[in-house]
Amino acid sequence: ELTVAPAPRFAYALSGADATITVFGVDLETGRLAPKGYEPAPAGASGGEQLCVHPSEAFLYASNTGSDAIAVYAVDPLEGWLSARGTTPAGPGPHRMVLHPSGRFAFVVSMASSELFVFDVDAVTGELVHARAPISVGTRPVDVTLDPEGRFLFVAFAGALGSGGGAGVQGYSIDSANGAVTPSGARVPLDGLEPSGLRVDPARNAVYVTLAQSDSVLPMRYHQTTGALAALTPDAAGDKPEALVFDPLGRFGFVANKDGSSVSSYKVDGPSGQLIPSGTAATGSQPSAVAIDTAGRFLYVANHGSGDVMLFRVGAEDGALEEVDLWSVRSSPVDLAIVRGARAPIVRTRSLHAVNGGSSDVSSFALDATTGAATERHPTSPTSVDPAAIAVHPRHAFAYVAERGAQSLGTYRVDAASGALSPLGLATHVEGVPW
Repeated sequence: ELTVAPAPRFAYALSGADATITVFGVDLETGRLAPKGYEPAPAGASGGEQLCVHPSEAFLYASNTGSDAIAVYAVDPLEGWLSARGTTPAGPGPHRMVLHPSGRFAFVVSMASSELFVFDVDAVTGELVHARAPISVGTRPVDVTLDPEGRFLFVAFAGALGSGGGAGVQGYSIDSANGAVTPSGARVPLDGLEPSGLRVDPARNAVYVTLAQSDSVLPMRYHQTTGALAALTPDAAGDKPEALVFDPLGRFGFVANKDGSSVSSYKVDGPSGQLIPSGTAATGSQPSAVAIDTAGRFLYVANHGSGDVMLFRVGAEDGALEEVDLWSVRSSPVDLAIVRGARAPIVRTRSLHAVNGGSSDVSSFALDATTGAATERHPTSPTSVDPAAIAVHPRHAFAYVAERGAQSLGTYRVDAASGALSPLGLATHVEGVPW
């Protein structure tokens, strides 16, 4: 069998402060991000927690503590913009979420109530519906993940507040017909070790959990028939490891060390699943999330403390990281998500605009896609007196003109076909002289 990994097209960063989402385009060749804009949080939402992509990649989910709900967005497959589709209550937060590979079920854990919620997913709208009665799980669940086939669910819980008593990881079998879960085997005890991040190896029957108290990562193997867990030997990590991710082929693993402001990279030993260190790369302050592109060439790190996202190139032989670039995002980023596509994004400049101070209008130009030649369209669009500068909204629907003579900022709608501007209400007065 032969398959081609779809190219990454869009990336999203969730703010832990106001739950807004920064939207990026992704360059296929370099992995670099092109900031496009922001998606505001739903009413009442704050304290963003996690982003989760539907297997169809048509929907994006964001949990938050402000409204104790999961918001669902439709993803524009051409531009990557998000359209809010509604919110679903999910018990008191913090929350963690995972979607079944079939796209039919969503599993959400509530840390405050120590419960697991199972939802059906509406195939048309992406909304979470038909919630079952919540299921009691271990005390203070902190993360949840699935095996690649969707047969088993794994939940990590931190245990009693303060002592960490009762912490551990539990496996569950999943009924493929209705999403019901049943415990599989005994809990792997992690009393007092402060488990945080939990991920499944995409290439072998192994689960990994970060342990902040012992600065380590614990590999576990799960039974391929029952899903029961068996712990292996812990592997050393940096200071207070939290998030982790594996490349799509299961060759390399990456762990964000929150207090160490670093990412540890590992080679994964095929037969055993143990992690073999291959390097440590410095990050910004308090790295909180890691995400990898579909080909395993680039790693993205969200730094909660420094408010930015970093790009690293992944070494083909050992997974060692090389820093490439950095972008500022909305404050306190807590998670990243990447959405793929069947083809790389195509950047199209729809119109070019130039302000004409002497005639107090704006000229619109059509651009030749091959040569870049600009052809002026007529008529021009009138503005207030002596326009000095123009800026076009990332979605191309609006333009803003600094009008020096009138000491104002004018807002205009941009015609998609002609590029012509039409005013939207009265211009906004500004102090000083716009330039």
